[in-house]
Amino acid sequence: MTVLAAVLAPWRHGAGITEAVGAALACGADEVLAVVVVAELAGAVPEGATVLLDDAPAADEASCGRVAIDWAARNGHDAVVVAHGGELRRSPSARVAAAWAALVEAPAGGVPVLVGVRRGQPAGLVRLEAPSWALLPLSGPLAVLWQARPELAGQLDLTRLLG
Repeated sequence: MTVLAAVLAPWRHGAGITEAVGAALACGADEVLAVVVVAELAGAVPEGATVLLDDAPAADEASCGRVAIDWAARNGHDAVVVAHGGELRRSPSARVAAAWAALVEAPAGGVPVLVGVRRGQPAGLVRLEAPSWALLPLSGPLAVLWQARPELAGQLDLTRLLG
């Protein structure tokens, strides 16, 4: 099983992207991807990560997610661990890298959506296995998927790793 780590950056400023991609690069994924909505953010992405532009007219978290999933499917990956939202910006990068690694290394074949949580709340990391990819929302937040289809989702407690 190959796993892609994808940082979704549906914002128009560079705050946090360097750190988020740096943590993803340290997690042991087979490939690291950053999906940005403005080309200027590509310069903030550390070397070693692939950068893709989401040029959707109303780019958001879901459209960036779809760009990452399309890349994963075309490049033979079986799962994608996605960083979404701003929750991870509050944790030191070494802790975030450990949280990424926990989701990258999670056993396959359970539920197709595995949501990382901290103290019972979404932590901004989710593992999406191939059977869930067609169910991603067309727009809005990615969380719509596991909120609408809770039977497809499980949780991985990252509290110990993220603090």
